[in-house]
Amino acid sequence: MLVDIQRDFHEDSNFWEMYPDLKVAGPSGKIYKADKSRNKANSSKVMWCIALCFDRGSKFFNLPEYGEENKITMLFGDYLGKPNWRNDNKAKFEELKEWWLLAQVSKLERALIDAEDKMEERRILIKETPYTMGKLDKDSGKWIGNTIDILDKAQATTDKIMANIEKVKNLVIQEQAQAKEGKQKGGGESSLSDQEVI
Repeated sequence: MLVDIQRDFHEDSNFWEMYPDLKVAGPSGKIYKADKSRNKANSSKVMWCIALCFDRGSKFFNLPEYGEENKITMLFGDYLGKPNWRNDNKAKFEELKEWWLLAQVSKLERALIDAEDKMEERRILIKETPYTMGKLDKDSGKWIGNTIDILDKAQATTDKIMANIEKVKNLVIQEQAQAKEGKQKGGGESSLSDQEVI
């Protein structure tokens, strides 16, 4: 685990003072070195926004990533003062997000996050697709452009997908509890996926 968001985040705390090792390399090191602001305050806030968005311990984690009321626009807007930061810095944002997920979470938790992201895309797609009868084709006598059957099947499939996601979520909770209890030699945490239990 890179950070303990519950313990370490305070609105005025400097990310780099809390985690100086993350200045050294990778996307976090790159954004740190490029920051010309006093005390690297801008990049500190960007990193806190990334952590607040994608750390499972964050109260913002479960908010949607896309759509009108998404956590990215809200956090980058309210905390950093730049609601369009993701859109203005797409490549940098994606690099920081992917690096964060790679460094911060286990393989099992990454799989869960990916599944939850896809489920959110699915939810928005279903929500924004209207029920329509379409038009009756006079030659074939069939409805063309009918979304009723498609949406009904998508809803039924969604329930199955949600059940699978819930199973993985329970495994992640089990993995995190096990990681808190057991430590490997050298102080590293041993996850269920590391031990090939799952």
